[in-house]
Amino acid sequence: MEPQPPPIPPHDPYQPSQYDVYQYDTEPQGEEPPLEDPQFDEGLGKAVFLTFSRALFQWDRFFPGMREDRSPVPAICLALFCGITITIVNVLINYLILGPDGGVQAFLQELQKLFPEMQLPDQDFGQAYQTGIVVQVFLAPIMAAFQFFFGLVIFYLSSQIFKSHKGSFSKFARIYAYSHLPSLFGLSYFGLFTWVFSLVLLVVGLVKAEKSSPGRAILTVLAPYIFLCCLGATCIGIFTALIAGGMSAG
Repeated sequence: MEPQPPPIPPHDPYQPSQYDVYQYDTEPQGEEPPLEDPQFDEGLGKAVFLTFSRALFQWDRFFPGMREDRSPVPAICLALFCGITITIVNVLINYLILGPDGGVQAFLQELQKLFPEMQLPDQDFGQAYQTGIVVQVFLAPIMAAFQFFFGLVIFYLSSQIFKSHKGSFSKFARIYAYSHLPSLFGLSYFGLFTWVFSLVLLVVGLVKAEKSSPGRAILTVLAPYIFLCCLGATCIGIFTALIAGGMSAG
């Protein structure tokens, strides 16, 4: 009788590498934002205030506590409120600074000092400017909503390209909405600061809430602007080439 071969030892189960630095483990690790917490019972006003203050000044405490399955509606409403409010405030500030005619008459008078032979138009710019103010106030909600949702789609697509977000679209919408809260302070002369602050918050939100690597989060935020700059430079180059070709042909 021939001897039987020894049994084949079982294979060891697969073990993931312990050297993966960034794991997409999105389990919450902090206190939930009060505006999203169903257990928070201290009133809507306090929930909004605490959410606003923590999102802007307590990043390490705020973003890690976000849950996966919360509704994005409260965060989006808060972001839209900030955008609409600052748009209307900026329109009114410009009206108070520039005057009832938008400063057009003063500009034309200064221009006439440089060119005395120029005749000033008899048109009343005040009524047209004030009509424009009213139109801007009524269009503020539409423009704020369009800007918000357009940016939401663009940055979500960017996050999918660079793999900085592996959770639900709802969670990304909330991260994006909270990154828009600094817009409430975006007065006409501080708009650049609040815009940069919003981009920083979006990067922090992706890193803290989604456990993304900082490099992926930064690429997600900067890629749309880099693409826009490249597209603009290409259009300018084509336009310049067409003009140069037309001049040389003529």
